[in-house]
Amino acid sequence: REQITLREIPYRVPSKADPVRAKFGLCRLDDRPPNPCQSVVAPLAFFPPDHERSLIETLTRDPFIVLSASAGQRSRNIPASLLQSIMGILAAHGIRVVAVGRNYLRKNRLEQPIPGFPNLINMVDKLSVPAVAQLVQRCLGTINCHSAISMLGWLENKPQLLLLGGKAWSRHFKKKDLWAFGADFKTTTCVRSTQFHPRHLERFLELACEKNDHFAPCHS
Repeated sequence: REQITLREIPYRVPSKADPVRAKFGLCRLDDRPPNPCQSVVAPLAFFPPDHERSLIETLTRDPFIVLSASAGQRSRNIPASLLQSIMGILAAHGIRVVAVGRNYLRKNRLEQPIPGFPNLINMVDKLSVPAVAQLVQRCLGTINCHSAISMLGWLENKPQLLLLGGKAWSRHFKKKDLWAFGADFKTTTCVRSTQFHPRHLERFLELACEKNDHFAPCHS
């Protein structure tokens, strides 16, 4: 199958991105489509290692949602108390949850511990990036902070409960930039973590039910 070899992974803030984009034959930021989904001309494909394929089939056999509680900076994580509350509600509904993430070294970063609950499958540190991406493609929706899983979820048009820390809100969402392109999608329930209310989770679950009417909360 076709593959891409990454020789350089450039990253620049938007104000300094255009020279780097030109180097790789990409358009200027001002010339790009306002919604990246408009640029996707074919379904995204991901190729997990062979040894993960049977595991993915097992994980996706029944309806589930993906939980990603951590981001590249600790301030963006879903707060532990809020995560505990949300997981309690999901458990009460009998909802199957697959938690994803990975511990890695980065300044001011912490992988948020996932509390144990019925119907929770904790796959943190157990899956490759392509495997996580396939889970997002096959799930009914995602509960996450910002930004990696949220952006893939937007590209896949998945229902999403997006919980924002204060810095993520002020940097990307107060005045929306390219990292917030899906914030206004009908499938997205976007709220600051400090302003979360159970009705936000209820709205997310209603959208997930539209993807699969056999999903547990659709009959509760």
